[in-house]
Amino acid sequence: MNQVLALSFMKGDGTKLRMTVPHPREDVTGAEVKTAMDEIIASDVFAPGGIALTGVDEARIISTQEDVLELV
Repeated sequence: MNQVLALSFMKGDGTKLRMTVPHPREDVTGAEVKTAMDEIIASDVFAPGGIALTGVDEARIISTQEDVLELV
């Protein structure tokens, strides 16, 4: 099963930006993710379209499973 950590941020124009991080640690905590997201915002490294990130919206771990079908 594949997992990604999906991070959602609020932007200055009221829209949201979503970033995904592949293969998050299995024991990652919400507190660790929140701290990392706050640091991303404070760094001002990301400003898509010149619009700064202004806040944390949410974080999710998304799991997917792929099953190959036999084509007969």
